[in-house]
Order: sequence, then structure tokens, then C-alpha cells
Amino acid sequence: PFPESITAHPSGRYAYVATGRILNQPGNMILHFTIGSDGALTAMDGAGAATGEEPSFVAIDPTGRFAYVANWGDGTLSQYTIGSDGRLSPMTPATVATGITPVCIAADPSGRYIYVVNMSSSNGGHIRQYTIGPEGHLTPMAPAAVPAGSSPTFISVDPSGRYAYVSNQDYQEISQYTIDSEGRLIPMTP
Repeated sequence: PFPESITAHPSGRYAYVATGRILNQPGNMILHFTIGSDGALTAMDGAGAATGEEPSFVAIDPTGRFAYVANWGDGTLSQYTIGSDGRLSPMTPATVATGITPVCIAADPSGRYIYVVNMSSSNGGHIRQYTIGPEGHLTPMAPAAVPAGSSPTFISVDPSGRYAYVSNQDYQEISQYTIDSEGRLIPMTP
């Protein structure tokens, strides 16, 4: 497997690695690890959790109950519940569509919203925005997407949950957003 990203659980007890497939080797899964008291990672028994094609990023909601994976290769977002043992179990449905080349995900600090960076689309890069339901299922907001710059690659939500920032690789700039009371991203005016 080809490791793309690693994310620690908010409890500090588990870590999750998104692994893509290279050549004819296994991949397209999230590997589960425990984090020891000394910080060392130990692989959990089992194969991990299956994802869509070419997973690129794992995000965990602040409560530590749900995990989401951006699947760059097939334009989906995998959604999971996290068990008391730290293992991921797919929700039903296991994926939601999120547009072309999702590369990064961020959860807001309240645990009510998820934002997904789509690196490219027919209309240029954008950010998809979702609400998180009580059982972790994602529902697209209205509007479902907001524009970003050219080739957005990463998103960060500030700790207050009032602002979001997106790095745009091609323009070498940062898109800035305010987050309204319903979790929607509103582009700032320069």
C-alpha cells in the first residue's frame, strides 16, 4: 500500500493511514493503528477499512465518533463510524459523491460541518460543504459547493469555527472564508 496521509483520533489512542494502490499491490483502504503511551504506532489486527479509489485524506469529527475519507480517484467521500476499539465501520451508504479530485477534508470544531477540497472540476476548484447528521451521515448544504482558486489543495478551519482558509497551488494564494451560523462558507472580499 502507498500511504497518502495519517490522522490521529482526538483521544490520542488511534491513528488512521489512507493508503492508495500502486501497480498491482493491495491498497485503497484505511489502516488502523493504536498509539502507545510512548507514542509508537502498532498496527491493529485485520485488513483495515475499504475505501473508494485512491484515498488521499482522513478527517475525524471532533467528537471522535465519525471518520471521513476523500477518495481522489473516484470523486467520493467514504463515511464511517468509529467503534470503541478505534476501528472504522462503513455507514450506509458507504460513500457520497463529492465531485472531481477531492484531496483534503476539514471538520469544523462544533462537529456539525465537513468541508471537502476538490482540486479541479469543469468549473475550476471548489469546496464542497456538508452537514453532519446525528448518526454521522453527510448531507450537502445549499449551495453544495463554493468556488476556490486554481488547484486548491488544503483547507483549515480556525479553532473558533468562524473562518476557513484554502491554499490554492496554481495561483500561490490563500482563499479566505467566513463561516455563517448555518455552516456555509462565504468568500471574503479583499
